[in-house]
Amino acid sequence: MALSETQRLGNIVGQLRQLYRPQASQTMVAQELLSIIGEVHALIIPHLINSKVIWRPLPGLQDCKVFCAKEQLIEVFLNLCTNAIDSMQPAGGELFVDMDFNTAKGKVGVIFRDTGPGISSEILPHLFEPFMTTKEYGLGLGLSICYGIIQKHAGQITVESQPGQGTSFTVWLPLVAVAE
Repeated sequence: MALSETQRLGNIVGQLRQLYRPQASQTMVAQELLSIIGEVHALIIPHLINSKVIWRPLPGLQDCKVFCAKEQLIEVFLNLCTNAIDSMQPAGGELFVDMDFNTAKGKVGVIFRDTGPGISSEILPHLFEPFMTTKEYGLGLGLSICYGIIQKHAGQITVESQPGQGTSFTVWLPLVAVAE
């Protein structure tokens, strides 16, 4: 018990340090977005299975490249997926993954949509604030860290939710310009 509590406290301190300390600069390089989504899927397969959640990739997923610090983007996508999976407990559900392209602005949106209970309109405006949580466990730092990472990537993160109809998070990132 002491070991697990020490580990839990270590995780809390790590999250606080990450929130309040500038992230180590990582080189932004062009990365295949589908490859990153594939890595995230591979990492969460056990969690999906144990939580009775089905991963549903949609036809909008297409090859494209974005400039990013790959590990940071994986962290964002993992956090969004884990939150979605947790929201659908105990019954399970479906996690849809899609993309939306805004070619006029040169951006791609990666969409994670769950079939969970949704988020109330009172909580929705405060989702990205530090320490905002509706969970029994955790500090409520995950989404604020995600927000900061996406800002550093010159991107944007948006959320849409209706109670009883699930939640959809979209991470907008600049596309790498393709030479003609």
